[in-house]
Order: sequence, then C-alpha cells, then structure tokens
Amino acid sequence: MATIIDPRRHTWCSTPVDDFGLLVDADEYYPEFYRVAAKARRYLLLAGWQFDSDVALLRGGREAEVSSPITLLKFLNHLCEINPDLQIFILAWDFHLVFALEREWLQQLVFEWTNHRLHFLFDSTHVERASHHQKFVVVDGELSFLGGLDLCDHRWDDRSHANKNPFRVSRGEPHKPFHDVQAYLRGREVARALTEIFTDRWRRAGGVPIALPDLEGAEPTFPDYRPEGGLPIAARRVTLSRTDPHGAPTGAPSCTEIRDLYLDAIDAAERFIYIETQYFSSHVIAEGIARRMRAEGRPLLDVVLMLNMEAETMKEQIAVGLSQAKVLGALRAVAAETGHRLGVYYTLPACGEDETAERATYIHSKLMIVDDRFLTMGSANLTNRSLSIDTEINASVETEDPGDALGRSIRRVRASLIGEHLGDTELDRADDLVAYLDGLASPPTGPRTPGSSCRLRLHPSPTADERALLELIDPHQLPFDPAAAEDIDKRNGSLFVGGLGALWRHLFSSRSDAIRADANHADANHADANHADANHADANHADANHADANHADANHADANHADANHADANHADANHADANHADANHADANHADANHADANHADANHADANHADANHADANHADANHADANHADANHADANHADANHADANHADANHADANHADANHAGTSHVGTSLTDASRTDAT
Repeated sequence: MATIIDPRRHTWCSTPVDDFGLLVDADEYYPEFYRVAAKARRYLLLAGWQFDSDVALLRGGREAEVSSPITLLKFLNHLCEINPDLQIFILAWDFHLVFALEREWLQQLVFEWTNHRLHFLFDSTHVERASHHQKFVVVDGELSFLGGLDLCDHRWDDRSHANKNPFRVSRGEPHKPFHDVQAYLRGREVARALTEIFTDRWRRAGGVPIALPDLEGAEPTFPDYRPEGGLPIAARRVTLSRTDPHGAPTGAPSCTEIRDLYLDAIDAAERFIYIETQYFSSHVIAEGIARRMRAEGRPLLDVVLMLNMEAETMKEQIAVGLSQAKVLGALRAVAAETGHRLGVYYTLPACGEDETAERATYIHSKLMIVDDRFLTMGSANLTNRSLSIDTEINASVETEDPGDALGRSIRRVRASLIGEHLGDTELDRADDLVAYLDGLASPPTGPRTPGSSCRLRLHPSPTADERALLELIDPHQLPFDPAAAEDIDKRNGSLFVGGLGALWRHLFSSRSDAIRADANHADANHADANHADANHADANHADANHADANHADANHADANHADANHADANHADANHADANHADANHADANHADANHADANHADANHADANHADANHADANHADANHADANHADANHADANHADANHADANHADANHADANHADANHAGTSHVGTSLTDASRTDAT
C-alpha cells in the first residue's frame, strides 16, 4: 500500500512526538489549556483568529475546584503575577471590521493593560483580503495544541450537544450547539516547529523579536502529560502542513501543502473518505473527489460529509453558501453516474421529550480520515481561500496498515465522532457506511424517522432556491472565495462590494432600469437603513457628498463628519484648512482619490503633513504622526476610521459600505445592502 504523505509536496516538517491525540469540543480543550498553562514555567505562545478576554475556561462545576481566575485574560495575568519568569505572547489576526460587532473593542489596550510580561500583537501581514486563521498554542517549548478552536466566545460546548445547556453561554447569553476538535502534541521538536512559525509571524507583524530561553538540557515541564479526556492516537511522528502565500517561516512562495495533501489522500482512498468541515466550497477538492470517482478500475467509495445545515449569516451564504451548493450538486451527479456512495449530513442537538431543536449543531471542525489509515486535522476549512490565501496549519498522521496500533486509534476517532453526531454510542463499522447512515438519518425537514433517536439529518443542498440562483449566476466567478491570491481584483478596493455588485448585475441588471439608475440621481427615498444610496444616503450611511462621521464614505473615508464640501468645525474650514486638518481645497470628498483619503480627516489628494501620507493613508497602520489622537490607535485603526487605500474588512464599518466601493457616482448599483459587508472574510472562523 503506497504512502500518502509526500515530504516534497505536503510537508513543512515531519517531527517525532511523545504523545498525540484529539480533544473533542471546547469542554475537553479549554480545561486542558487551563491545566497546562497553570503549570507553565517559561513561556506561552498563543496564535489565533480570535481571542476574547472574558471567555470562561472552566465550566460545569470545574470552576469551584480552583482558586485562580477562570476567564482568559485574568487567568493569564494571574500567571504572570505569580511567576516572575513567565512570558506570555498573544498573536491575533487584525480582524476586518465586518466582524467588529462580534469582537472585543480596543482589544490591544485591554490585553496590554496587564502585567508587562503579557504581550499582545495584532497581525495583518497577509495577502490582500486574506486572514490569519492558524490556531495553536505552545507551552514551554514542550506541549502544543493545534486545530480549529479559538479561545473565544461562542465556542464552548460538550459532546452531548444538548439543545439547552446552562453552561453554553457567551457574555451572559446562550449560543448555538458547537462542535470542533483540537489536537494535543507533546514533544520538543513539534513545539520548536510551531514556535518558529509564531516568532516569524511576530517579527513580520512588527513585534520586537522574541528571545526565548534555551531549552537544551532543561528539565521538562510535562514529562508524562496525559489529558484528562480526549482520543489518543498512537502516532510517533506527525506531519505539519501549511497554507501560506508568504510561506512563513521558510519564505516559500504560494505554499499550498494542505491542499495538495487533501488531493493526494483523496486519490489514494480505497474504501471510504470521512470529512467534517465548516464549509465545503473548494472546487479543487470537489474536482479531486469527482476525479477519484471516475477513475476506472478502482473500488467504489463511501464518501461521508458532515456539514452545517446552512450558513450562519447572509454574508456567509453569499460568500460560500452558493459555492457549496454548486459543488455538492456536481458531486451528487458524479456519484449517481459512477455508482459511488455519497452521504451528506448535518446533525441536530439532543432534545428532551418536549423539546424541538431550534437550530442544528454547528460544525466547526476541519478533519478528514481516509480508510482508517490517514488522518489530517487543523485550522483549514475546505474553502478555496483556506487552501490558497489564508494562513492555516494542519497536523497529519498515516500508517500503511489500518490494523496496527495507529490504524486502530484512527478508526476509534472516526467511530467516536460519528457516534457523537448520531447521538449514540461509537459507530465502529466502515463497510457500507453511507447506506447505514442513510438508513438512520431523518429527512431534512419534518419529524425524526419513526422509532429512531438518531440526531443525524440528510443534507438537502442544493435546495430549490439554491438551484434557481445557480441558474442565474456562477458563484465561482464571484471574488468571495478566491482560489489564489491572483484571483483578487486589486483594482477594486473591496472584495465583497465588488463581488456583490457583480452578483447584483447578474441577477437584476436585465430586469429593472431603476436598478441601473445613475447614482448621481438616485432618489434619496431609496437609500434605506442598510443600503448606501449614492448621493442621498441617510444619516446612518456614507453619503457621497456628506460623509457621516461614524461610517466610512465609500470612496471618501470621512472620519468625523468631514463633509466633502462643508468641512465642519472638527476639521478644516471650507476655505482655510487648519494645519492639522484637511485643506478644504483638497479635501473635496466628491473628488477624493480613494488611495489618498486620510482615515480621520478626509484629506483627498493632498495629504496633510500631520495626517495621511498620500499613498499610505492606511488607518490600520497609521503611525503616531498619522493616527488621530481621539480615534485611531497608533497601530490599529478605530472602528470609525476606514482605510482609504485598502478599505478592506479591517476598516469598513460592519453594517455599512466598504470604504472603496460606494463611489459617489456609483453607489453600489442602486441599493446594495451594506449590512452584508465584505463576505470575503467569512470564515473565516
């Protein structure tokens, strides 16, 4: 049996491990992180897509067993206070403001208002409109965690996924049932590899180079670590693979190791493929499965996909929902044509006798198992962007013999995960898997199959509504989920608004002249609360001639009411620009070049000396001479300040028009709904 993992194509590094396994759901991962961090002697490195300072790490009665704080930031600060040798470094993606309402505001200030040995840094050094999606932790250069779980709100659940759970709350409010997996890895070599990624990204993001203690000859902190729960995997070597256009830390360009690994593992499948993923929109992966199904002389496969029933928000549906519907429809057709068995499912929470599930359990895991001899898991979704432009990290293991210790442990992982989704005991069988699951699963709507307690449901995608939309548009032609950095149209200041405009034209340009009305004459009565009308947008949106202070005008990045033609008292007098503000003769918002707008003062083509450099008015990176003292953090723009040059989702107001695209003369083609701001960053979780 040929090996799957090719060191030349799939591998950033292959390292020995002393122990390896999976922690399923945050109820297993958060307490383990807490327990391990509490024992740290030297340092903790935390990289993530999102952090929340007040997320509770212990719940369900565990908090009564400790005397230390249980929320993330207080806990980390406490560790620094009691251990004078401990250093903690937190590296977070400098998120797009489309996520502003979901994120903690002024987070850098919150995290830095702590012990001086707790260091926090936002990282925006990725390709345009991508994200840093890696989620890993390194403790004392010995023990690491890696996977899909961030230390943040709305992630905690236990494996029962009860419809109602008093401990599944964020900020005092209940949230949806949630499923994910996180790996634990014990070993200095794998920790060294992850540390190398972390320190390289920290340096690229502008942080002071990190000097960590030399561990040569040091007494280990975790000589015999075993988690209290989880699924151990009998691997003695683990392969780390990346997605990273910059190829950090090696600098290899266009690094797509995870994508190539998935494709080769799919091609090698002889019995079954089991996939859990938050999104399944990658046409490359779908084509890989279809190619394997059409391969002549190869055994028929069972292909099992555990997905979400629907996107969480409209922006996600626009970004990946239609693409997912398209690839699922194509795969169903190929399976019917070739005789392969394709099972697509979602799962409901556990309900009491008198309860009805309000929504499906949210699948956030990113994992694939092939023939019980290969497993990969990590941060990478099966989207085009996760396999091309976002930064991702996966851990993989394989054996040539599914019957050996490693193969048996992989089989147990699969059986345990399927059992969790069924709401029953572990499902150990591998033969005729789709037929068996189809027999247990209930239809997508209506009551459960009579006599069945199974929580599994048949996934309906593509639905009739999705098919109707797919008749009108090709989602792969929209720039929401690019398959390569080259696919991003850099002429557009916003991936989302440009794509939404394209979608709008596909759907409606032939149906209504009113939709194509000239933006200079668009009736103000049509600019509703979520739609940035060109010249008459209401006070909640970016009026092209009267930019609202809190909402970045589409091409005019006005900050605090620097009305294009009537600069108010906070900014430049119309004809006599104050030296600290935009010269009124140059701050004309009707002519402000989007590449030159100052984040706080709408200086258009002639940047004021104290504000935006004409070509570098990026509010995300405004230095101390550029950041408005009342509004912009010197390193990270306040939510009220749009980045004029890039106006990407790090700067556009989450409910309003992206800063480069509701142009004064072309306000998003009539009534583009700006509450769907930049779906290109969906994910991105």
